Amino acid sequence: MTTISNYRLKVLERFDNNYINDWHKANYIINSYYRLCGLSTTLLYRDNDAYLHDRPYTIQLHDKEDRWVIRLNKVLKPYGLKLRFFSWLPSICDSNDNRVYEPMFYN
Repeated sequence: MTTISNYRLKVLERFDNNYINDWHKANYIINSYYRLCGLSTTLLYRDNDAYLHDRPYTIQLHDKEDRWVIRLNKVLKPYGLKLRFFSWLPSICDSNDNRVYEPMFYN
């Protein structure tokens, strides 16, 4: 039986071996990606709630998400990668052909 942490470690190892070749940088990128996924999940629930969707805090979270995507894309760009939203969660994709790096495990 594979636990969530074991699966995330395998994803990190593959990401490091295939793209980054720097364990600490790969760890930073993957952790930032997972935190962004958490923020996107929070926004999904808040946007679909009639009471919360237009609250100031939700608007602040959207701004935070926008800044986070820009910042993470700058970090990914030297490795030929970028974030793409195909649904409510971002995916790490190849910059040239939008091929998804791998189905990223978040939940």
